[in-house]
Amino acid sequence: MWTWYGYVGAAAAATAVGALIAHQLFGPGIDAHNPRAELPLTDIEKRFLQEHVANAREETGYITRPRAKGQSVKLFYRIWFPKRITDGDFRAAKGIVVVLHGMNTHSARNRQLVTELLHDGFIIASIDHEGYGRSDGRHGYFASIHDLVDDAIEYIKFIRGKYPEQKVFVKGGSLGGLMVLHVLTKMERGLVDGAVILCPAVQIHEGTRPSKAAEVVGRFLLKFTPKLPFARGNRGRNSSPEVAAAVDADKQADPMFYNGRLRIGVGFAFLKAIEYIQDRFHLIDTPYLLQHGTGDLVCHVSGSEDLHQKTSSKDKTFKTYAGGYHDLSNEPPHIRDAVVNDFMSDSEEYEYEYDSDEQNQSDDQDAGTGDEGGEERNAVRETLIKLENTFYEAEDFRQRGDNAQALEYFLRVVDLERDVIASEPSNVKWSFQALENVVKLCVGRQQWDDMLTYYQQMLSFLAQVTRNESTESISSILDVVSAATGDNKATAKYTSKMYEITLEKLKAGNNDRLWFSMNVKLGKLFLEVGEFGQLRRLLDQLYEYCRAPDGAQDNSKATALMEVYALDIQWCGATKNSAKLRTIYPRTLDVDAALCDPRVMGVIREEGGKMYMEEGQWMLAYNEFFESFRNYQEAGNSRATQCLKYVVLANMLASSDINPFDSREAKVYQDVEEIGAMLLLRGAYESNDIVSFEKILRNSKYKLLSDPIMMKYLNPLVRNIRSQVMKKMVQPYRSIKLSHIASAMRMTPDEVEEIATQLIQNHDLNGKIDQVTGLLVLERAGKDKGSAERTFDALQRWVRALETVHTAVVQRVPAA
Repeated sequence: MWTWYGYVGAAAAATAVGALIAHQLFGPGIDAHNPRAELPLTDIEKRFLQEHVANAREETGYITRPRAKGQSVKLFYRIWFPKRITDGDFRAAKGIVVVLHGMNTHSARNRQLVTELLHDGFIIASIDHEGYGRSDGRHGYFASIHDLVDDAIEYIKFIRGKYPEQKVFVKGGSLGGLMVLHVLTKMERGLVDGAVILCPAVQIHEGTRPSKAAEVVGRFLLKFTPKLPFARGNRGRNSSPEVAAAVDADKQADPMFYNGRLRIGVGFAFLKAIEYIQDRFHLIDTPYLLQHGTGDLVCHVSGSEDLHQKTSSKDKTFKTYAGGYHDLSNEPPHIRDAVVNDFMSDSEEYEYEYDSDEQNQSDDQDAGTGDEGGEERNAVRETLIKLENTFYEAEDFRQRGDNAQALEYFLRVVDLERDVIASEPSNVKWSFQALENVVKLCVGRQQWDDMLTYYQQMLSFLAQVTRNESTESISSILDVVSAATGDNKATAKYTSKMYEITLEKLKAGNNDRLWFSMNVKLGKLFLEVGEFGQLRRLLDQLYEYCRAPDGAQDNSKATALMEVYALDIQWCGATKNSAKLRTIYPRTLDVDAALCDPRVMGVIREEGGKMYMEEGQWMLAYNEFFESFRNYQEAGNSRATQCLKYVVLANMLASSDINPFDSREAKVYQDVEEIGAMLLLRGAYESNDIVSFEKILRNSKYKLLSDPIMMKYLNPLVRNIRSQVMKKMVQPYRSIKLSHIASAMRMTPDEVEEIATQLIQNHDLNGKIDQVTGLLVLERAGKDKGSAERTFDALQRWVRALETVHTAVVQRVPAA
């Protein structure tokens, strides 16, 4: 028998062995093999290159970077060139944007934002950090953020040397945003010309940070197992609820994305990096654009506010997005478009100019001048300071819900800036933003006439603000007004008036792009409220806009034309104009795929699927819905889930053996409740389990019958499965009562007779119906006919003879 110290010794030995194994698996050091480097490009990545990158290929390579104890890592980088660059002439580019990706992701994601930059003419250069994408290291692990920052600086120097004549900007979000801040404090002056920082990780949200107990345990394990997956790094939601399922599914489908738990070493390296940078905000003097969502549940927006106040940059902008979550690149279109509009603009608006020496010289001149001009400039500066303070006081009142005070202070801003505008007509920054807020506050207080007055005053400043600022403000206001007025006819007239005022102003200002965007938005509004006549007239104007002077299609406006097609196709669907839809739809497939926004193509292919459903061409509908699903998924649109339901529906109606969930894109949606219900429905359908099928279909929890498309095609769907069940059920019989079939299948005898008749007519069932006795009589090939069957044959001959006599008699009766 073992003594007590024998047990203790065995336990100690087991613990030691376990610790040794854990240390080997999760201890420090660089992993010798990186299987991710050998993975092929995904279908989405291939499509992205084909549609948006010059020559449909990317320039890739590795740089080798040193690590502790003589080790090194190979880091993968990629460069995407805009399509305007041909034959390697990089002078056509507007500049280079170096993208530093965030936690768990890699350099090929965030394609929605990058696409806009490519279309605008920027070269995109990005790098996979250690432990992510195709770079060396354990997936999801790095030991120190300072290593990553040094890697990023060396990569930027590499890009600078490769393209010396180009301006270089650095962009990053979340962890990438934190890295950008570290780069700006550590780099040589002038290495980058500007920065774009999205939701930087400078203050972790209290709902995301692991518990204190978890941190205590983590610190104990850190020394021995830094690579151990330990805690959920983000307990908040990265994206808004309406797109979260599609975004999460896309991440699950990406083999390069790290979907595991936060590794202990990464968590503590992250916290150290945040503490380190918070004392160095004042060292940042590079021009930057800082963007943050007010609904961010991962990194608190107050951290960005603190950062913005403490930096030393003379050229700096801070933008917040109401309701925006952490991953601004994967938010609903109205938020994502606002983010894009703020950092992507015409080259003359986007370029940063580093001119601190010139500014300092100007300041010195003002300080040494005692004349009236100097005093006037000082007075203007004091007014500008007061303006800014008053504006932020108004913002504070608005955020606290004191709308009356907020309205008063925003109007004060407009009054204060009136004198500044008199001396500097181009300086309307605060008035424009203040009036935007005044208009929205008037909407909330239902002061409709005041809303129109202040809106017209705001539009008078359009010529003094950038296109991006005007686009964002106008779009935001119109969305607020549309939501507030809704279907109420008494207030809906104000929405129409707002659009009328906007379009008149834009037409007079020759801002064609914004005029077109507002008209498309108005068209969508007409579609929602059922103003189909007005929408038709508007579509005619939009088609005219897309034509060249000679009346032919203007190829330079192909992207705009696709948006018009999408709106027209939706009009056809709403008005049941199938003939026009069949004419328009093929034209959409002829446009160059590179010009097609996946959000627009998602709408077009979905309507195509509905068109084929109307025609009963189930397999064609299946293909269209699947393409629509893929486009919605690529765009991060929540419609992807709904479209996948239609994919399954069309698949069942076609009685296809293809399983749509064999595709990787669809497979990751299986955990979504509505899609799970469709899987159960399909399982019942394939097994001909009519009871389970109808039970799932009518379960209010799944909300399948709340969808008008599901409701519309319920009858053929149910008919299909009932037909299959009936064929299987009657197979062993020579004759069977219709009432028995009805009882077994929970149907009425009339429904049974109708389905049986159709099966016989389609030659899916070899038999006849005896309506007198209520029997379904089945024939057997190669066997003598029974008495019932012989009776049927005789009755048929008798009926045909009567029909012949009847016809002859009718022909002999003279016409009246």
